[in-house]
Amino acid sequence: PINAMKLATHVRVWVNGVRRGAAYSEQTPTKCARSSTLLGSDRLPATSLFGQSRSFSRFGNSARQEETRHAGVTKWNLAAAAAAFGCVAGLEFWRRHYDPTHSEAAEDKPSPDELKKAQAPGKADGLPLFTRAEVAVHTKAEVGIWVTYKEGVYDITEFVEGHPGGAAKILLAAGRAVDPFWGLYQQHYNSRFPLDTLGPMRIGSLHPSELSAATAEEGDAYAGDPARHPALIIHGAKPCSAETPPELVLDSYLTPNELFFVRHHLPVPDIDPAAWRLTVSGPGIKTTELTLQDLKTKFPARTVVATLQCSGNRRSHFSVVRRAQGIMWDTGAVSTAEFRGAAL
Repeated sequence: PINAMKLATHVRVWVNGVRRGAAYSEQTPTKCARSSTLLGSDRLPATSLFGQSRSFSRFGNSARQEETRHAGVTKWNLAAAAAAFGCVAGLEFWRRHYDPTHSEAAEDKPSPDELKKAQAPGKADGLPLFTRAEVAVHTKAEVGIWVTYKEGVYDITEFVEGHPGGAAKILLAAGRAVDPFWGLYQQHYNSRFPLDTLGPMRIGSLHPSELSAATAEEGDAYAGDPARHPALIIHGAKPCSAETPPELVLDSYLTPNELFFVRHHLPVPDIDPAAWRLTVSGPGIKTTELTLQDLKTKFPARTVVATLQCSGNRRSHFSVVRRAQGIMWDTGAVSTAEFRGAAL
């Protein structure tokens, strides 16, 4: 891949050279102009030969032409310097936003744990205090949609429609704390963007009597997730996104369960097999409930071999051309398994 920073350094060196050349060119026409003036003021005697006078005239014209030429060169140098500056700025923008080799970690990106402890930026002193009951009535645009985060109170009315996860998702927290939802959707701690977006919307703080409840440590919704095989390539821990190592994808026709790629959006459900029920209902049929044991013993089992693949598989290869949004899968977001059970 192109080393953008090294190329940008070379271009900057070239720009400095152009600037020095431009400075010299600006001085040169002045010297030429002085020479032209001096020659023009030296009058020759009336007896001077025509040829001599013509020679001096030619020299004066040459000086004026030289002055014009140098002025043109100066303009071109300045234009070249401006173009080079644009190239450097463009390369830096590309490096930050599209270069797949560029890592945000190199720019002191805070860790998720640090972001969980951080406050949303913005003014806090001098703002009014609210109780949870006062916040709870603000659930509609007509009265303003409010949420709390840690001890802050935020008016998100204008932001709802622009929420990256959709208006319906953020409205689940209307009039309440967003902390539990951020604990569930931990993408909010992948960068400072959510905190920086929330900060300017602050309108007040929770009353001190409410702070203990507001800042209580939330339980980890992902604590019950199963352990993952150490060979998996982890792209995200909460929720888990992990791919089969490319070297192992073709090792066997059926992918071992522990190496099957994982693409979760939420925690793994905590289900009690004994309490689990399948409800079958629909127009014209009688609603029926079946236990897991019913499915295993009352119906013939069928076997299906299927290959599952994330639609973003090989996204990291797309980024060679232009940086894509989403998990940077290699070639391991695809697995094959044998599924066995009752047919619906």
